Amino acid sequence: MLVLGLTLYSYEGYHSNTTYPESHSIGQSDKVLVVAPHPDDETISSAGVIRYCIEHNIPVEVLVVTNGGDSKSIGNQRHSETLTAMGKLGLKSDKIIFLDYPEGLRFLFNQNWDYKNLYEESDGTSHSRNSFSYDLNAPYCGENLVNELEQVIGDFKPTIIIYPDPNDKNTDHWATSAFINYATTQMNYKCIKYGYLAHAYSLWPYPRGYNPNSYLTPSPELSNEASWITFPLNRYDEALEFLAIKSYKSQITPDSSYLISFVKRNELFSVYPDLNISVQNRSTNFLKGSVFPPTLFNDPENDLMVNDIFNDPENELMANDIRYLNDLNLNNTDSLDLMAVGFEMDKNTTWISLKTRNGISNNIFYDFHLRTFASNGTNRIDIQIMNGRANYQMISQNSVKSNLKIKTIVKHNGIIIGIPSSMINSNQFMINADVSNKQGIVDTTAWRTVDIT
Repeated sequence: MLVLGLTLYSYEGYHSNTTYPESHSIGQSDKVLVVAPHPDDETISSAGVIRYCIEHNIPVEVLVVTNGGDSKSIGNQRHSETLTAMGKLGLKSDKIIFLDYPEGLRFLFNQNWDYKNLYEESDGTSHSRNSFSYDLNAPYCGENLVNELEQVIGDFKPTIIIYPDPNDKNTDHWATSAFINYATTQMNYKCIKYGYLAHAYSLWPYPRGYNPNSYLTPSPELSNEASWITFPLNRYDEALEFLAIKSYKSQITPDSSYLISFVKRNELFSVYPDLNISVQNRSTNFLKGSVFPPTLFNDPENDLMVNDIFNDPENELMANDIRYLNDLNLNNTDSLDLMAVGFEMDKNTTWISLKTRNGISNNIFYDFHLRTFASNGTNRIDIQIMNGRANYQMISQNSVKSNLKIKTIVKHNGIIIGIPSSMINSNQFMINADVSNKQGIVDTTAWRTVDIT
């Protein structure tokens, strides 16, 4: 059997003699789906994997979620560039699917979920409009995007999905990761999932520019957040990846140092552990004392969107996304920096917490978001806390709330809320937390899927 080895990675250094574990292998019985938020992400993340699959007759498809711009001409240009890039790797055009959604996927996952509340581009466009669209005239909303993802996954039936790391700082990548997890969870679809990082909060990848003799390593802030595996590239694969990246002429002008930084001796993927919780027989009142619910997952330190703008002036996308920086007090961002999300569930109360680096501000919004998956449908729970008061946010038609008051306490470095456990009428849910002001999000965690055992 032909097998692609994905080597377990240690952050202290690349070990070329590491044994390739069987659970991290791709063979001819597999089908590989590479999901790209924008045209070019499939190339910088997975060109070597795509090329390997083609060479060894392993079914592989590429799914591009957005058209990469806010106009018809940009969408057509980036569509053409993707076809050219994939052609250099040997992937035929009928193996590439373009959903043709706009940039701004975070809005589709949050505010613009329903068919009655469509997202509009700057010119008022609210439906896919390019001839290459998977579903021409598809409405721009999260619910429709999930339906299309489920259709693609159901038709192709991938055994491996390669998609953005849930902690990627780019909001389209962050949202694409959430959408894939949402679709596969709602479908109860079982497969191997590998994440790839494209944007980090440090000046990453390092070194910048064309350095084909160096290795791609995790960004410092994410090195301990996941297990990392690496797929080695030979010189021929590196050359093909470099040629494919150069196909994206709209993205490498005037400075190509970022994109070509991914031409290295390996491709890098993250594997996040499954999160599991058990319903506790005992009841704990977290409103008393200093104890927090057990940590469910951590959030990287110093990963504020504001830090990104000042640390990486090359990243114009994030600067355009966050135009409210002048309204923030940047002298003290400790209360804005999320550090951990906690969770404990008993038969009566579900306790959820967040911790910040230091302190809670009375002038900032702190939010918990949950998506619960049950046989009778998927519901969302959105709770916003400001100045010690918690309220349900009714954002979409599947939003739910309880008539009972939300138990809330603000402690020195965190917030704890308690909601009725009956609201989570499911064995699986997704959860994330964020911090925002009136202009937008300042820090957000990954969306993580949790099983209740």
